[in-house]
Amino acid sequence: SIDAPEPIFGLAVTGIVQKRHMKRNDTATAGCRLYLTKPLGIGILTTAEKKGKLREADIGLARDWMCTLNKPGSRFGKLAGVTAMTDVTGFGLLGHLVEM
Repeated sequence: SIDAPEPIFGLAVTGIVQKRHMKRNDTATAGCRLYLTKPLGIGILTTAEKKGKLREADIGLARDWMCTLNKPGSRFGKLAGVTAMTDVTGFGLLGHLVEM
């Protein structure tokens, strides 16, 4: 359990995908290229914003990126040569690379 001053919630999304477009997060092989379609460090920004440590110009930056659709990722998912995909979240880049 978590004791936090702000509300925390989870989210699950279900959908239907054509089998030929299905990508797993554990099927990458040596030599695969890595493409990042959104910037890393959103968690650092949200924590800094909560603590009032961001420059005025950077306030809302994390929110803006979180509200931006990942259109490049969607397009990559339809490519036959793409063998694995993941979303870099709480495990960080290294954690997701190990999983892949």
